[in-house]
Order: sequence, then structure tokens, then C-alpha cells
Amino acid sequence: MCSPGASCQNVTASQALALEVKPVARIVVSGAPPPLVVSAGGGIASATDVTSTYSLVTNLRSMRIVASIDSPMPSGTSLAITLQSANGVSRGEVEITGSAEVVAGIAPGSETDQRITYRFSALPGVTELATGERTVTLTLTD
Repeated sequence: MCSPGASCQNVTASQALALEVKPVARIVVSGAPPPLVVSAGGGIASATDVTSTYSLVTNLRSMRIVASIDSPMPSGTSLAITLQSANGVSRGEVEITGSAEVVAGIAPGSETDQRITYRFSALPGVTELATGERTVTLTLTD
């Protein structure tokens, strides 16, 4: 503070800041699908579950979701998946045989509680199949 009639000087200080934006790509699934059980019949038998959801956040452009399965389905059976998407283009129902793109063109932003639909099917020739498990992995990638 300067007293009246005194000469004052301005004093300043500076700092250099390092700034960075890191890429963000996260996906989380929730829900616990019940066993998908079909009964033998005259045609293709199927069971569907819609109790799972996924949420994601990304600041990257043109991301996609790839679904993969940990081991092949037994002969005469198939597992299909459908993902809803608010920021991308769903590929609709996709049979998972290894890995498959299920959503494309995801824009930067977030999606919350998007529905996952699983459909397990068995051909008429499959009369019995022991209970088994498959792990489905969703990968958010470019």
C-alpha cells in the first residue's frame, strides 16, 4: 500500500502451467443375467435376457464396441447380443462367434444404462446340453 504522495511500483509474479488432456475410454457392464434355458421342440428354441446394461464415457471420436466370447458355443447352439446406443450406431442382433463389432461410430460423450440383450438359441437336433457358461467381454476400442 502506498502512502499519499509516494511513488508505488507494481510487482508481478508468473507461473508456467503444463496442460494436457488424456484420452478417456471406459466401459462398465452391470446386471447378472439369469441362466438362459431352452426346451427341445419342433423348431429353433431360444431364450432371451434383457436385464443387463452398459455405460461408457469417452472423449475420443469414432469409437466402437466389440463383443467377444471366451470359448465357442456347442454345436447346434448360438449366442447373439444386441446393444442399444445413444451416441453410436448399433449393429442390431449380432451372433458372437469369436469377436464381432456390435456398436460403431460412437461420438465423444457418455452413455448410461444402455440395454444389452442376449439371445441363446438351439437347433431342433439339440436334445440335451449340460449346463455351461460363457464369458462375454465388451471392449471399447477405436
